[in-house]
Amino acid sequence: MDVGRKTIEGLANEIKQNTDPQIYPSISVEDIDRKNVIVVEVKESKSKPVFAFDRVYKRVGKSNHRVSSDEIRKLAVEGKKIYWDEQVCDGAGLEDIDEEKVRWFVREARRQRGLSIPDGTPLKGILIKIKLLKDKKLTNAALLLFSKEPKFL
Repeated sequence: MDVGRKTIEGLANEIKQNTDPQIYPSISVEDIDRKNVIVVEVKESKSKPVFAFDRVYKRVGKSNHRVSSDEIRKLAVEGKKIYWDEQVCDGAGLEDIDEEKVRWFVREARRQRGLSIPDGTPLKGILIKIKLLKDKKLTNAALLLFSKEPKFL
């Protein structure tokens, strides 16, 4: 049986329409032992749990197991754990950060903890390395630790 474009599109649509939140799979066809094999790749979702055909499954080793309603509730609660310090602070920019405070911290962390950020690393690079810049925006923790003025907090 030949696997055509309509088959791949139909499979992709079936997956997308029957998952919540919607999943957009990467689908390809590979020739294995002179047979067409459909390969479906799915990236792990940031939102959990993901429902497939109104059910939730969990991967354990090489098999899938249906998740109980109690486990679904637990996953939903764990998925909502968003800590204030990790959230992006809208309206804040690098100009709100006291660069000297950051550089002092890096020197101390290098001396006391062996932090591996070299001298001369740009401010943005430091904040990325210590996970205080998320999607090119400052986190609340960045401002709590290094802001010039606590106007955002």
